[in-house]
Amino acid sequence: MEAGDFQGARDLYAQVVEADPSNLAAATGVADAYLAEGRYEEAVVRYRTVLRAEPSRRDAQIGTARASLGAGNPAEAARWFDLALSQDRSDVDSWIGLGDARVRLNQTKEAREAYERAL
Repeated sequence: MEAGDFQGARDLYAQVVEADPSNLAAATGVADAYLAEGRYEEAVVRYRTVLRAEPSRRDAQIGTARASLGAGNPAEAARWFDLALSQDRSDVDSWIGLGDARVRLNQTKEAREAYERAL
């Protein structure tokens, strides 16, 4: 993924998941690759699969939020960012993401509050 080969990374993660379906890190890696490629709806589906197995998994919550935002669903993104922030109030990237979602929802006061928390 770091080299920009998202499809190659996705294929490798998928092979790991095929060999060990309980490997949630690899399943999250598949979703992360879809997100990096801008295939937001596919990423959301993959992250939700991970979250069904482990609802408190923050990386999948944040990934779902980012993918939802990319897919044009800021209300869903805000819900997922809120959930992730309930576990870690110091996550600057999630505060920024929440602010971005609130902007798209025309909730300027809430967006400003989220951005201020990020600062």
